[in-house]
Amino acid sequence: MIVKILQGTPTPVWVLCIVLLTLGLRQRHARRIGRRRALLLPAVMVLLSLANALSLFGAGAMLAWGAAAALAAMLVMRQPLPAETAYHVATDCFDLPGSNVPLLLMMSMFCLNYALKVGMAMAPALGHNVPAALVICAVSGGLSGVFAGRAARLWRLAAASAANSASPATPDSII
Repeated sequence: MIVKILQGTPTPVWVLCIVLLTLGLRQRHARRIGRRRALLLPAVMVLLSLANALSLFGAGAMLAWGAAAALAAMLVMRQPLPAETAYHVATDCFDLPGSNVPLLLMMSMFCLNYALKVGMAMAPALGHNVPAALVICAVSGGLSGVFAGRAARLWRLAAASAANSASPATPDSII
């Protein structure tokens, strides 16, 4: 049965999996990237998650998605950035340390959505199961909230650099 499911998976799904895997693996290494690029991936992942939840479960389950996203973002924003993180005003770039978190987040979102789509193809009634919809939307929202919270910390670091533009802003320079 698993082999049939894997064989029946459309090629674009596997392409998406490879793209997400590649993006996640690249983020395991320290890098310097522009602000727009640093904030683009989290924004895209959050929007895709929201659109997927809306298309599968409608507006009714969005409260669970939104509450979980807000809570996760708030909790992540309370955590300090790694000490190696810096923002350079002159080049509008961040120095980011390597991290496995983006890879884990992207693959978690991919696997959740893949399993959900397979489950709904096998049992369409799953889309009308309110408790399942709430749990799935809460998990998806929570993962999105982690993405959003991580991006918000970078945005806050960049904003703090306006007060001290003579040198790169570091996590220690924002409160």
